[in-house]
Amino acid sequence: MATTSTTVERMNTVEMAFRVGSSPFFTRPKISSGRVRVGYRIGETLFAGADPDSFRGILHVIGERPGTMHHAYSVYITVAKGKVWAEKGVDHDITKLVSSIADTALPPKEAARETLTIIREVVGRNVSGSRRVGT
Repeated sequence: MATTSTTVERMNTVEMAFRVGSSPFFTRPKISSGRVRVGYRIGETLFAGADPDSFRGILHVIGERPGTMHHAYSVYITVAKGKVWAEKGVDHDITKLVSSIADTALPPKEAARETLTIIREVVGRNVSGSRRVGT
């Protein structure tokens, strides 16, 4: 994968934000013009020393293309065990997506529920009420 110098600069800025912040969970760096894979690199940095058998995750909230008049956004959900993050094995193949979140499409409240359902399913928890499992 080719990485531009601009992407590397943004990644370095984000790493600093996470290292300096008192609680990485609540640190929300803003990356403009970044791609989803930048988030994977952030996760690799954050979770490099995590318990190899515990789950860790990144939620990317990304605005969808302008001009759709819906002002929609998507949530990219990437959850993997610490070992996968440490081995730099995270890519699109394990990322789930909740898209078209807007008042005129999928309501934000329902999207939040669906995001939590997906996370629970990935970590192997029983999920009731999921429209994806039909219960």
